[in-house]
Amino acid sequence: MTAPPVTRPVAQTSALGHVSAIFPADIDAVPRARALTRECVSEHQDDLEIVTCELVTNAVFHADTAIIIVDIT
Repeated sequence: MTAPPVTRPVAQTSALGHVSAIFPADIDAVPRARALTRECVSEHQDDLEIVTCELVTNAVFHADTAIIIVDIT
């Protein structure tokens, strides 16, 4: 599948602080998702960045999809 031409995450923030972003399913999504996590959380930031990187990397390499959605609540 070919990823849609997204140059930056399409992010929406709710009044309760929920952030949802859509990334093309390519390796560039990993640092972009990590940066989004860094911007959105203050507690346990290092651990959450690592988890985000692992999950997005797995999605890029193992999921048969054109996009990856990252939700941070």
